[in-house]
Amino acid sequence: MMSFFDPPMTTDSGRPYKAVRYDEILEEQVAISYISKGGISLMDTDGVSQYDRKIILQSLLKIKEQENENIKKVADSNKNIRRSTSRF
Repeated sequence: MMSFFDPPMTTDSGRPYKAVRYDEILEEQVAISYISKGGISLMDTDGVSQYDRKIILQSLLKIKEQENENIKKVADSNKNIRRSTSRF
């Protein structure tokens, strides 16, 4: 019988919880480093708290999403310009 003072040490799949949590932290660190194009390294995020790391990752994802939207807008406007100039 489990109690509050005896938490489970494995996940539902049987994998040790500590290893699963380590993988999640490492995935966040790699994503931050990749999205920032090396501007923020794994070592930079190593001492950052979980809460701060999630905020950094969410902020970088928002910035990346805005960049992709801007690129799409420019590409669409270029298509419209090509279509309008090709008629003449």
